[in-house]
Amino acid sequence: MFTDGEMTSPGREKIAAIAEARKLDGKRLTAWVEHLLRAATNPQELFHGYAAVAKGEPAAAVLARERARDEKSARALESVDVLVDFTKPGAAEWTQDGVVWSRLNAGDAAWGADGLDGLLSVGALRAAPLWQFLRPAPKAQAEASHQPWVSAGRMARTATFALTKPNLYTLVRGAGHAFVEMDAHRQINGPLHASTIASWKETNLHWVAQSMRHYVSPDPSKPLHRAHVEFTAESPDFEVLMVVQGDAPPGNPFDRAPRFVLEGLKDAASPRALAEAYEQNIGACGNWLLQHPALTGAVAAEVADYTAARAKIASTVKAESRIAPAILAARRRTNIC
Repeated sequence: MFTDGEMTSPGREKIAAIAEARKLDGKRLTAWVEHLLRAATNPQELFHGYAAVAKGEPAAAVLARERARDEKSARALESVDVLVDFTKPGAAEWTQDGVVWSRLNAGDAAWGADGLDGLLSVGALRAAPLWQFLRPAPKAQAEASHQPWVSAGRMARTATFALTKPNLYTLVRGAGHAFVEMDAHRQINGPLHASTIASWKETNLHWVAQSMRHYVSPDPSKPLHRAHVEFTAESPDFEVLMVVQGDAPPGNPFDRAPRFVLEGLKDAASPRALAEAYEQNIGACGNWLLQHPALTGAVAAEVADYTAARAKIASTVKAESRIAPAILAARRRTNIC
C-alpha cells in the first residue's frame, strides 16, 4: 500500500473501498492517511506520536524521544539573556512608525491579506499583511544610510537596552529586515557598523544572528552604548517573538509536543487508546485545525465575509504618502501592551 511513506494506487483504492463501506468521505479519509504517513517521520507534527505508534514503534520509545525533545526545548534559553519577549502576556514596550504592527497574545487570530492565517500558539509582534501595501510616494526623500529596503511607515522598534554579550539573536517567523540602531547613529554606509544590519529570506521560525562584539558593556550598570532593534517585514506573515543576547545561538524554546500527547503516550495501551487521547484534546489545538482544512473542513463562512469587509475598507486607504527624514524619537508613540 505504501512506498517510502507515500500511498500507492492500490493503497488509494483500498482506502476508497473502506470509505465507501463505512459511508465516510473518501477524499478526506485519503487525506488523513497521507497526512499520518508524513507525520510519522516529522517530530514537529502534532500527530507524530500517534502516527509513529500506529506504524509499529513502541509507545515507550516514542515517549522517550518526545520527552528528550521537551527537555531540550525547556533548556533552549538557559545560556542567553532575554532582552525582549513578546511570546508571553504582560507589558512589553515597543514603538512603531505607522499602523502595520500589532502586539498579539497566544490564542489571538492572525489575519492575513486573504483570510484567517491561524491562531497564534504563542504571543508575537506581528506585521499585519493588510497594511503592508503602504509605500512612499514616487521621488519622496528617503533616508540615505543603511537600508536597501523601505522602513518608513512600516517599521517596529524595540525598547532601548544595553548589550553585555557579544551576539544578538532575534526569533522571527517570516522574511524581513533588522537594523540595530546604536547610540542613535544611523549613517552607516561604511563597514564600521555593518553588523547592525540583517536581512533574510527564510520564512520558517528561526533565530537571526548579529555580531555585536564591538558594543558590549562589561558593566551593565554603566552602559557604554544604548541600542534598540528596528524590524521591517518582507513577507506577509512576519512576526517577531523575542530578542536575546548571548555567546552562542539558543535553541528552539517551542519545539515540544503538547502535554496531552506526552500523557497519552505514557498511558496508551494501544494505538486506539492514544487516538482517544487525541480525540479528547484536539479541540484545544485551534491553530492546527485551521491550518489543515483538507482534514478538518473549511472555516466558517463568516470568516470569508469578515475578510471581504476588511479588504473593502483597506481599498479606500491611500497607499502612497510623501515622507522626509525626521527624528522618530521626537514624535514617537510608545506602546506598552
